[in-house]
Amino acid sequence: MLRYRICLVHLAWILLMLATAMLLPALGAVLQGDMPQFWAFIIPMGITAFIASAILFTLRGMERDPGRAEMIVTPVLAWVITPLFAAIPFIASDPALGFTNAYFEAVSGLTTTGASIFIDLSSVPESIIFWRALLQWLGGFATLVMVISLFAVMDIAGMQLSSNLIKHGEGESMQERITGMVRNVWGAYALLTLICMILLWLSGMPLFDGICISMSTLSTGGFMPRNGTIADYGLYGVDVILLVFMLLGCINFSLHWAFLKGRLRAYRKEPELKLLLTYIGLAALFLIVLLATGLGRGPGLPFFESFRTGLFTAVSMISTTGFLASEPGFFPLSPALLIMPLVLIGGTTASTAGGIKMMRMQILFMHSKREFSRLSHPHGVTSTFFRDRPVADDVMTSIWSFFILLILIICGLTLLLSATGLPLHSSISAVVATISNTGPSLFLMEPGTAGYAALTSAGKYILMISMLIGRLEILPLFVLLIPGFWRA
Repeated sequence: MLRYRICLVHLAWILLMLATAMLLPALGAVLQGDMPQFWAFIIPMGITAFIASAILFTLRGMERDPGRAEMIVTPVLAWVITPLFAAIPFIASDPALGFTNAYFEAVSGLTTTGASIFIDLSSVPESIIFWRALLQWLGGFATLVMVISLFAVMDIAGMQLSSNLIKHGEGESMQERITGMVRNVWGAYALLTLICMILLWLSGMPLFDGICISMSTLSTGGFMPRNGTIADYGLYGVDVILLVFMLLGCINFSLHWAFLKGRLRAYRKEPELKLLLTYIGLAALFLIVLLATGLGRGPGLPFFESFRTGLFTAVSMISTTGFLASEPGFFPLSPALLIMPLVLIGGTTASTAGGIKMMRMQILFMHSKREFSRLSHPHGVTSTFFRDRPVADDVMTSIWSFFILLILIICGLTLLLSATGLPLHSSISAVVATISNTGPSLFLMEPGTAGYAALTSAGKYILMISMLIGRLEILPLFVLLIPGFWRA
């Protein structure tokens, strides 16, 4: 039986943390002497804190340990309702923005998608730019906690097969386990963000830009603090720094935690990491050759430029960060055909990256290979193994269900989006970019596009649904549609 009060208590704590986060851009506005922006955050902070505190006060003394039903409903509520409050500062800062645009920006930030309705960032207050980056950073952290402590326990689409090197006590309640995960993951996540920020600053990037980009990088979000691309900074060292930290962002964070605890061989034993590096290497090689040769459209780019752009693009898209190495439109082939496979597969499990994930793709490939072998040996008994352990049939069914539902959802949302007047090829590019939580990749797949700001209100809501589906790993949302779930 679903206990709604437990869901509300956890949602209230999340809103209280969001209200606390609003204090940071408010303080920044004070330091800049921008009092209108200060009130644009202080008032929403007060509203959010009041509502959260009222819920906690009303439900004080309630049991907080969630069961399976609450673990499914709470993340869905959090990712739908939290952006409502996160959107208030956008509206307070610029009422002309409207609710739909503000909610779109908040959903995009918290799901670490990076799709933005802002066209000219030079006219946007720095406190709002910082708020966007902070939302992505908080969304990335929330994703790690959700995946490592909730989805792995609930066996969501094979998530229980992912590595979790973070220790937890035997017999711990789910509430204690979540608290422990928050404490352990927070340290690694914050430390890597701080290191990235310092390195960017030392490379010559302005401090404010370095803070915003470091938060967007570790969360694999992709929001930029200014117009243009990474290349516009004119700092080649920045490319290398971002490449490394985008890669760290799309790797299982429990490996980072183990490494920081002195377990230096943690990375070597991870099969997903080996597959990720192989995939990045092959994708980068293909893009480098493509850029260097020009594929019949001229002499192509110089080798160094081809190498830099190809490798950076491969890591940026596979990590689902979406940073652009230079202006869109530099690929001689159709960018959509090149970028879609990269962003759809994404990074590893238990990371901030979106997409299908390397583990699922590897298991699907091995299972398909097993089924082909049975055509010639129909009576043979074979099993699919991952990490030297057989993959149970129910886990395999869950992964195949995830994959098939993903394809069907992409098709359905594409048709809905095209019904709003967007061309079919642009619709599929936008849906793939948002469901993989790689919003900026739209500008690579559709060079010269007017972007998300040009969409109708209906189109924006369709893409918001796409972002939420991608971040919530699809299956929890479909569980909510089963009548028996609410009667259990």
